[in-house]
Amino acid sequence: MDPFDVTCPACQRVLRIKDPSVVGKKIFCPKCKERFRIEAPTTTTAASEEAVNPISFLPSGDSPAASLNTTASKSPATKTKVDKRKPAGKPKWMWFSAGGVILLAVIAGGLKFYGNYVNQQNIANLSGADKLRYEELRKQHGDNINVVTTGSSNTPTSKKTPLAEKLPEVAPVPRADELANRLQDLVRIHKRNPKMETLRSEFEKARHAYTHAQLSLDDFEVQLDQLTADADRVDRELVHGELKKILEQEGLKDDLIPGLVQQIDNAVMSKRFDGWKLDDTAQKEMQTTIQESLVDQQLDMNQQLIQHLLSFAEQYY
Repeated sequence: MDPFDVTCPACQRVLRIKDPSVVGKKIFCPKCKERFRIEAPTTTTAASEEAVNPISFLPSGDSPAASLNTTASKSPATKTKVDKRKPAGKPKWMWFSAGGVILLAVIAGGLKFYGNYVNQQNIANLSGADKLRYEELRKQHGDNINVVTTGSSNTPTSKKTPLAEKLPEVAPVPRADELANRLQDLVRIHKRNPKMETLRSEFEKARHAYTHAQLSLDDFEVQLDQLTADADRVDRELVHGELKKILEQEGLKDDLIPGLVQQIDNAVMSKRFDGWKLDDTAQKEMQTTIQESLVDQQLDMNQQLIQHLLSFAEQYY
């Protein structure tokens, strides 16, 4: 019998059988050690890619160590393919994301800087009632104040309240701004007198209630009338008190001072007008008026007292 090929049923290795005596017997595969029976060839097979030397066999039950004396053909060593591709770096989307975050941070910083700059400019342009409101808010919130431009004016609001807060439409009250300016001047003139500070605080509360539609126009007008009267009363009390101190320094009798204080106050009030301090003629007339009010007490020749009273009038009137 010519040599023939058989295939291992386990690993599919092709073996060349040269010894016909092993037909019908079981042998071990030299590769996977699978034991299988050699069947006679039905057809002539072509030469296999790899041949095996004559295989010795063992009867069923013998150990594999004693059954085989084979010399396997050497197969060429398999070359390992080397991956020459460069190692993968970070995905592009990560770089785009990082760049986007940095860009947003730069934009946010720029907007914050510009907003602070605009706010400082608006604060510098405050006047009248708005400046008064800014000072009140600053007492409550420190420097954490936004000044928002609305129309032709600047409105200070706390940063803790929404900037987009829309106030209800209310009728403007021009004399409310006039009273705000007057109270501000009185607080300055009387060196932040507590009574004046209280009146200014009450005015701000009333105006806030009105602008937020929590107080009707009629009630707001009533409060303005009361606050105006109170401001005039407190102003006269403070002025009279300072004037009394000046006259007491001249050694006048206590029973004469009240009448003289009222006489001087009435005389100065009758001559004063807005801007009189800048008018030389008005100043001379004021000096004459003060001098005439001292005639009854024979103090009209006391030039030092007259100059003192004139300086007092320039400060408080």
